[in-house]
Amino acid sequence: MSNTRNLLTMIIVAAGCMGVGLTRCAVADATSAPATTSQAHTAVTLTAASVLTPESLSDGQIVAIASAMDESDVEAAKLALWRSANEGTQRFAESVMNAYISMNDDLLSVARSQDIHTIESSFCEGLKGERESVKRRLATLYGSGFDREYLDAQRRGYEHELDLLDTTLIPMARNSELKAALEARRSSVFQHIRMAEQLRGG
Repeated sequence: MSNTRNLLTMIIVAAGCMGVGLTRCAVADATSAPATTSQAHTAVTLTAASVLTPESLSDGQIVAIASAMDESDVEAAKLALWRSANEGTQRFAESVMNAYISMNDDLLSVARSQDIHTIESSFCEGLKGERESVKRRLATLYGSGFDREYLDAQRRGYEHELDLLDTTLIPMARNSELKAALEARRSSVFQHIRMAEQLRGG
């Protein structure tokens, strides 16, 4: 029952994965909270109401969600390496890119070895769309404005990813090898939350 409540109240904070190059999403009854705009910074905070129940995510759907987050984080890091001139931001982006390429490779390797076929879900498509909107916002920024938005978005995204792992993906994974692969990525997600906070002075 707690998993159901978590899913029904889940707040997707668009960020971390940053949905670069991901497909258009359509999640039923999705709504977005208004963004707060200032001259220096626009915080993009989007929410989605999901009708998923604990029984409605298969292992294949879980792999698709985790892989989509990995791929979008890598693409966001590539954008940061191109747009940012800040040494700290570039080091962070390089760390993200290397870590998430490796995690996605490991995830898909487990899926292949366990004969788990990737399956899309409305939740995954909604997540992709949320992150695509953040990518579009970042694509309009340069310099210090980009650095602020990118680091804040990554921190929010990783916090959401950590919550998603703990409350949904890990508990709902049925295959033991998949569950272990999801648990193994928690430390990297947590590490990048801390790195983003330090770079933003938090």
